[in-house]
Amino acid sequence: MTETGQRKVKITVIGIGNELAADDGAGIEVIRRLKSFFPDPRVQYVESQQGGMEILDHIEGCEHAFLVDAACSGQCPPGSIARSVMRAPFPRTTPPSLHTLGVDGVLSLGSMAGMQLPDEVVFYTVEAADVETFGAGRTQAVTSAVPTVAAQLEEEILSLLHAKQ
Repeated sequence: MTETGQRKVKITVIGIGNELAADDGAGIEVIRRLKSFFPDPRVQYVESQQGGMEILDHIEGCEHAFLVDAACSGQCPPGSIARSVMRAPFPRTTPPSLHTLGVDGVLSLGSMAGMQLPDEVVFYTVEAADVETFGAGRTQAVTSAVPTVAAQLEEEILSLLHAKQ
């Protein structure tokens, strides 16, 4: 409990990507947008250009974790937003290589290592059109999706913060 009687909630929101690689910077842009219009000391915002195992350093010990990244699935139009939830116990998998770990593999390794991870990790992706053009800004489809993802995250975070009061 804090001095004001509110329980301290640790929420971590990580934007993953390379802002110099066109649409790959979508996760970083969402984090910057959230930080600017929704600052809260109970929420930690992280910009990660590495992703992968670095994620574990940021989410270990937190109660709630959100990840935002660009995706290149080719299964939906650019700018499409997907939300998925990965819940503990995270599946114990053996990846073919540590260089090809997805978020599920990273969580699995953290779990196997005995790290204190949140019970669930919410993962937002924005379908990218271009992640190869360096120095270019985001495409219009991805640029248009960023405020929507930020608003959805803000709503989820507010709900968590209100539930903990």
